[in-house]
Amino acid sequence: MPSLVKDLLSLGLSSAWLDGEIVVPGANGMPDFQALQNAFDGRHTEALQYFVFDLPFFAGYDLRNVPLQERRAVLSALIGESTPPSIRYSEISMRRSTSY
Repeated sequence: MPSLVKDLLSLGLSSAWLDGEIVVPGANGMPDFQALQNAFDGRHTEALQYFVFDLPFFAGYDLRNVPLQERRAVLSALIGESTPPSIRYSEISMRRSTSY
């Protein structure tokens, strides 16, 4: 996933753990699991998109005890408009609780 790694490095985050899902959108815009499997053959990784929904660690701080809503606010600010299109802030959190 060299293009995704390059895009993540372009964020300029010195230290962060980003929690999310890697997907390949299908023709209808919904995640396409078969396309995701095919992307890992190494020839089609440019189609990968990383939907980020949580920030459990940032800049040397353990944020797991910070309410999820607050972590997501920081994450939203970090994933701004200048972020490469392969990295996207997910409005939908995969977590059900407000902390780990």
